[in-house]
Amino acid sequence: MSALALALVLGPRIGFRKDAMRPHNLPFVLLGCGLLWFGWFGFNAGSALAANGLAAAVFLNTLVAGCLGMLGWIAVERIRDGRPTTFGAASGVIAGWSRSLRPAERVNTLGATVVRLAAGVVCSFAVGAKFRFGYDDSLDVVGVHFVGGSLVSC
Repeated sequence: MSALALALVLGPRIGFRKDAMRPHNLPFVLLGCGLLWFGWFGFNAGSALAANGLAAAVFLNTLVAGCLGMLGWIAVERIRDGRPTTFGAASGVIAGWSRSLRPAERVNTLGATVVRLAAGVVCSFAVGAKFRFGYDDSLDVVGVHFVGGSLVSC
């Protein structure tokens, strides 16, 4: 919510809604996503404070969360735009993780599947809503982190 409040207070960038403001360094986006994915394993699975079955389950749920978020996001892009994008795949991974912190240790992998897939789909539509509502969120924090994190926890 603070990101939305800040975007509303600062207002849109010059050229918002007039110029195409696409990401200009896709290799860095993918590098950042890969580094974040690697760190997320340690963050989530390391929370078990042991190398046991709980840590293994959390590790697997973290992997599944990123993959299913990505699949949900690129499925929406494929249906809506006709082709999936690499940037959308990276955003979908983050959307899947936005729903993976606490539930990663409380649900089985099958139960996590529905929530993570839904996170990718819902967040993809939420990012598109910024143009409809007229706020300029260049990093898609509201659409990915707020909306994805607000989904009902299983």
